[in-house]
Amino acid sequence: YFKSRWQGDRALVAMASPGPNSNGTVDSAPEWSVFGEKFTRHSGIAMLMEDLEEGLRAGALMMGGGNPARIPEVESEFEFLASQAASAKGGAASSLVEAMAAYDGPRGAVAFIDAFVNFARKELGWTIDPENVALTNGSQGSFFYIFNLLCGAFSGGSHRKKVLLPVLPEYLGYADVGLSDDFFLSAKPRIEVSEAERSFKYRLDLEGVKDLLRSAGGAKGVGLIDVSRPTNPTGNVLTDAEVTDLQALAKEHGIPLLIDGAYGLPFPRIQFAEDVTVPRWTPDAGLIFCFSLSKLGLPGARTGIVVAPRPLVKAIVNLNGVLSLAPGSCGPAVALPLFSEPGRMARLCDERITPWYRRRANLAKNALLEALKDEPRVLCHRPEGCIFLWVWCRGLPITADQLYKRLKGDGVLVIPGHFFFPGLADAEKWPHTKECIRVSYAAIRDDENLLKGLRMVAATILEVYREEAKRRRTS
Repeated sequence: YFKSRWQGDRALVAMASPGPNSNGTVDSAPEWSVFGEKFTRHSGIAMLMEDLEEGLRAGALMMGGGNPARIPEVESEFEFLASQAASAKGGAASSLVEAMAAYDGPRGAVAFIDAFVNFARKELGWTIDPENVALTNGSQGSFFYIFNLLCGAFSGGSHRKKVLLPVLPEYLGYADVGLSDDFFLSAKPRIEVSEAERSFKYRLDLEGVKDLLRSAGGAKGVGLIDVSRPTNPTGNVLTDAEVTDLQALAKEHGIPLLIDGAYGLPFPRIQFAEDVTVPRWTPDAGLIFCFSLSKLGLPGARTGIVVAPRPLVKAIVNLNGVLSLAPGSCGPAVALPLFSEPGRMARLCDERITPWYRRRANLAKNALLEALKDEPRVLCHRPEGCIFLWVWCRGLPITADQLYKRLKGDGVLVIPGHFFFPGLADAEKWPHTKECIRVSYAAIRDDENLLKGLRMVAATILEVYREEAKRRRTS
């Protein structure tokens, strides 16, 4: 698929169409439906996953994808849990074999859902029942269900509703899950800059969000407000006050607020911001939560957890039945004790996961800024959580996409930032969207190769600025 090698000259690496078959023939593409046309075109999430596959095969420095860290102590816990689940007792099949040998219902594994409900009641004080929970085959599937159930075209074609993203940048995986185009309405953030710390932070522009909502006709034009917390790609964590403001605004208009907790509280707690709490869920709170086992360290389990009012959960259950018969059972079978045994999840997160990521985040940020100490135009978003550095190269002479391709040609994979601004009006006119890159500090296991990759990122950024300075001197 790649026109040039990972290691080699500075040629830009580009995606090409699939080549010929082994017998020399070339497959012709069918006539796609509207659905087919949408999901066969180029997308950011598809590029990310293709990069992941090709990069692993080619030995690239993987600083682009969303794989969580392979933390030895966490994996030891999963090994133990998996061996427990695989242990047969008294001649009966093990719980893992039971999970693999029969379908669960379309809601998902009953024992796991019951354990999660008890966990949420005790740990979070939520008023929640099993009927408020459905499992999916990963959060990406959860978003596909929820976004398209609540937004898009409505009966008779009389009106359309969009997903409102109140604080950009946002997760690139949202951008392409809508069944129709023009699916998002997005607000610019306020940006607070600290030149002394060489950092910045995005803030909710509440008045700007209110203006967008009014212009869309309130609930007539918006079917869902969605935030990730911590935010992928930036590591930004909305404050409790910002979440309270969004919840009040959503409730005022009768629009549900979805909080994507893939990285945050109550698990896996890849969150470093202080004084941050989880809003209390009740059936009438107007909230939807999406959780996942992925960033806990089990991305291959493909287990998503949705908490929502009963009518929405019932719709998700129906979709599970239609599209996959039932969600996968192995992840819930292995992870069950983390929810059923009091304190076990908290110990894993507080003692193993959070400290590892906090150390890595500081190591990566400090190393990158040290390598860029002579270039004050480059800032890092304050790392308050998540598994990425979000790097803003102010006045970058080339686009972030071109920077990505140069790094890719040298065998370093990052993600260009323009994918993370879906639904933003006049995005092309805001230079910021083309000046940022996302750099993972989690996927590379050893510090030495992480630091090597960060130095290569810094060297390429410096080279780009120097080339522009030289061009100006000679022009």
